[in-house]
Amino acid sequence: MSISYLFLVYDNLHPIWKMWFPHTDNIYVHSKYELKDNFFSNNQIPRINTMWGHISLVEAMILLLKNAIINDKNTHFVFLSGHCVPIFDYFHTCDAISQMKKSSIQIFHKRNHFGINKAFENDFIRHSQWCILKRCDVQTILSNSYTHLFNIVKIPDEVYFGTLLNFYNISFLNTVTTFVNWCKKVKKVNGNSPHTYNCITQQLVDTILQNNNNALFIRKIHHNLDLQYIIKYNTLLKKPNIHMINFSI
Repeated sequence: MSISYLFLVYDNLHPIWKMWFPHTDNIYVHSKYELKDNFFSNNQIPRINTMWGHISLVEAMILLLKNAIINDKNTHFVFLSGHCVPIFDYFHTCDAISQMKKSSIQIFHKRNHFGINKAFENDFIRHSQWCILKRCDVQTILSNSYTHLFNIVKIPDEVYFGTLLNFYNISFLNTVTTFVNWCKKVKKVNGNSPHTYNCITQQLVDTILQNNNNALFIRKIHHNLDLQYIIKYNTLLKKPNIHMINFSI
């Protein structure tokens, strides 16, 4: 039994991941551009051209799944962005994910059916892109390609996987595994972006877990880390029986 971590990034992973992973097995990275840090360069899959709010993002996610499912031991597939960070240590996180009996997809209440194919109208949902899928569900998703029927859907990466599971009558958990702060969203030319945290405090983490007790990751976190933070993080990860990352500096 193994967990695969699938990163969809712009040009880098958050620096924390280099300290978090005990090894680089079962890490798969699709980067829009060449990675600035070559630490995970051996984990890159062949990339395709991607655009925001475009079906190409779904196609990149599918490529990640196709590469990861080759490993017969992979039971769960976790989608993460380059600006995600973990809340707990590696072993606690893997243990929590391995106990999930169903895929986990956070459903969004706001729905926009524009562009949805009639075949999927009754099964349409909008959901978080950052989901966790079980192997059996990935196999079903990969059994047929419907991306050509979603190419005019608005933000298809927040529609495709959950809608397909509904289409195949596969139930899943509606829960938050990756916390994203949309309450402080930032308006951009091509759409809204969630709030970016310049730093993380323990109070913030405690508040997130109080309201989302299944959360394992936080997004979006700025990549800048000072030396004091890195030293403290490394020290914490080496302590036995301490699973939650202490973000207070």
